[in-house]
Amino acid sequence: MSADILQFLKNKFMDELEEAEEEHPPPHDIPLHSYFLQIRELLETKSLTPSTGMKDCLYDLSIALTDCILFLEKRKMKINKDSSQGQGQGQGAKARPLLSA
Repeated sequence: MSADILQFLKNKFMDELEEAEEEHPPPHDIPLHSYFLQIRELLETKSLTPSTGMKDCLYDLSIALTDCILFLEKRKMKINKDSSQGQGQGQGAKARPLLSA
C-alpha cells in the first residue's frame, strides 16, 4: 500500500507539472521550472519503493509546485490589472479638454 501512495504522489506531481506547462507555454514563466524539470527527470528514472522514504518529499514537492503556479497566476493577474488601470488613466487624460488662458 505504501508503494501505491508513492506512485500516486509521483504521478500527481508529473501530471500537475505537465498541466502547468500546457497552461503556461514556453517561455515558461513557472517559477523554478528548471528545477522541476530536473526532479521530473530523476523521478522518471528512479524506482520508488516503500524503503526509499520519499513520501514526505513528494508531498512537499507537490505543494511547492502548487505554490509556484499560484504565485505565477497572481503575478499575471496583477500585471493585467495594472495594465488595464494604466490604459484607463491614459484614456482619461486624452478626454480632458485643454484650457486656454
